[in-house]
Amino acid sequence: MITEHIEKAKALTEEQYSDANEYGEYSDCIGFYFEGQYIINPWLDPSGRFPLLTEESIHLYGKDRFEEFCRTILRENSADKVSGWMSDGHPQNC
Repeated sequence: MITEHIEKAKALTEEQYSDANEYGEYSDCIGFYFEGQYIINPWLDPSGRFPLLTEESIHLYGKDRFEEFCRTILRENSADKVSGWMSDGHPQNC
């Protein structure tokens, strides 16, 4: 179940990233600040050039930040209503 949520979040992120790059508009993108940069795709390194595995993203950006990003993009895109998955290893409120 957790993997399914992560994959949905990743797909929504890729769609958001593609649209933002196509139109050059990043102000409405869901993201977070990391070392002074606004990250809208945590499956890429901070430069936006190199893909990261999910485990690498969690390690680089931090588990809490990664979880919050996934919850937010899922919630904002109405893909799932998720409030507390991953932290304890079990999905909640799915």
